[in-house]
Amino acid sequence: PTGRIAFVAQDAVHPGDVFSMDAQGRETQRTRVNAGLLRTVTVTPQEHFTFKGTLGQDVDAWIMRPVSCEPGRRYPLILQTHRGSHGHAFYFEHQVMAARGYAVLYCNKVGAQGYGQAYALAQDKAWGGPDVKEMVDAVDAAAAFDFVDGARVGTIGQSAGGFYTNWMLATSDRFKAGVAGSGSYNWISKFGTSDIGTTYVISETGGLPWESRELLDRYWAMSPIAHVHKIRAPLLILHAEDDHRVSISQAEELFRALRHLGRTVEFVWFKDESHGFLRTGRMVNRIERLRRVMDWFDRYL
Repeated sequence: PTGRIAFVAQDAVHPGDVFSMDAQGRETQRTRVNAGLLRTVTVTPQEHFTFKGTLGQDVDAWIMRPVSCEPGRRYPLILQTHRGSHGHAFYFEHQVMAARGYAVLYCNKVGAQGYGQAYALAQDKAWGGPDVKEMVDAVDAAAAFDFVDGARVGTIGQSAGGFYTNWMLATSDRFKAGVAGSGSYNWISKFGTSDIGTTYVISETGGLPWESRELLDRYWAMSPIAHVHKIRAPLLILHAEDDHRVSISQAEELFRALRHLGRTVEFVWFKDESHGFLRTGRMVNRIERLRRVMDWFDRYL
């Protein structure tokens, strides 16, 4: 034993590299894998701010300016939604958005980890409640920045973020367009089609859908598909064919409903990919996904 540890570290402007640390806490960077790449591109740092949350707490939020940000000019804003906490990580998608001329916003709303158990459980069995309110409040707070155009706001999310995208489009008029990826839109059908349907879904809803009318009503009330008729903004739906965590049937239900209602919607089906393909999928599909995302926001924001 040498008394040293090796680890990978990253932040908003540096992709991961290998470091080591000795018993005295001294760090040494061992690799610079992306040094050449970073010399050829412009990356945008994140700016931290806080706003008051539903529990009276300060909610951590971050905003990124567009790469081409000019004094006196306002830019469209994209809210990145999620379930867990944002940490010290490099998100290539955020950098692409900033390079394309968008401000990018994200926050650690209630339900995020790292702030204590009460904070993490504040959205328990209440998806679409305080969690969504805080994300909409984050948009209101971000609109105070002098480079943000508060009238041109879009939202995007993957997995739980796909849920949130639909919920916010249905319950708030702040958003002019949305992109929903690999999201759960119907808790009832997800129970029977997800690989974690009999564990995760039960823990989030409080029981089995047939145990009581109250539980069945909760499943339905927490489902974005129950509120689909209130979605007016253009929506892009992205889903992987081999997603066992959230079946592609979730996306099919949502798309069919929005088409029936005559809304502006597109559905892109990624063949031979799984739930996390935007990070680990084939490069050609990851690039195609990002191209479609940016084209969608360019068109509607």
